[in-house]
Amino acid sequence: MKKFIAAGAIALMGLTGCTVTNPNPDENGVLYDKGPIRDTEFSTCVAPGEKKFSSLMDESFTYPAGQRYFVFSNEGGDRAPYEAPTKDAVTVGVEGQMRFELTGDCELLRQFHEKIGLRNKGDEGWNTILTTYLSQPLNRAISEVTQTMDWQALYSEADAKAQWEKRVMEKLDIYINQAAGGDYFQNIALTLQKPILPEELTKALQAAQTAQQENIAQESRNKQIDTEIMAIEKLVDILGPQAYVTYKAVQDGKITVMPIPQGTPVSVGGK
Repeated sequence: MKKFIAAGAIALMGLTGCTVTNPNPDENGVLYDKGPIRDTEFSTCVAPGEKKFSSLMDESFTYPAGQRYFVFSNEGGDRAPYEAPTKDAVTVGVEGQMRFELTGDCELLRQFHEKIGLRNKGDEGWNTILTTYLSQPLNRAISEVTQTMDWQALYSEADAKAQWEKRVMEKLDIYINQAAGGDYFQNIALTLQKPILPEELTKALQAAQTAQQENIAQESRNKQIDTEIMAIEKLVDILGPQAYVTYKAVQDGKITVMPIPQGTPVSVGGK
């Protein structure tokens, strides 16, 4: 994720005695008048890629513009998965991602900067913003909703997982606004993956699945045997018991049948 840059995008042009504020294409800027004998005052916002000239003493600050992602996963991202207990007291891991945008509205961005941005400058400041105003509300929403649901439904039922995600999202919007004190984070969307079960429960599920597959295989073998028995019974009915024994011995290679032309004398035993 692109980091927050405080006091960035300032180029000093010594020959002309002015400041150029020029945010990157994926940044919004806020510009402040800062004279030597007057208080610092908000001047204007600077759109992505826009170039703004101002007094040499002025200050500008830039913030991410457009869509951003907050990823919580074992496969890398902004943080590790969350953990939350289910209704039936199983602690599950929760992976996924949250999509959001920091407001591009000039007045809201100014408020965000003065209330939050000034207290959280630089890359570490942006990480603090993510933790305080996105991650902590998300953790709260996940915990509250997860503890009302059974682990097996979350893990196995698509409808239950979809309802879980929907309910977490509904709480998340509220909690982020409460934490930030304004509608600064917008167009929020959430995707949650299938919960991660404790290792011992995963092993138990795998053992149960293996046993189920073995039962299915045994049922298939039993059906095959039943079919073969029915076929034998039909042959016995047609050939008679003794003839079937001979037929089976021929099939198994225990008796060799030699074709003899009609009319050829055959000698069995004797000299």
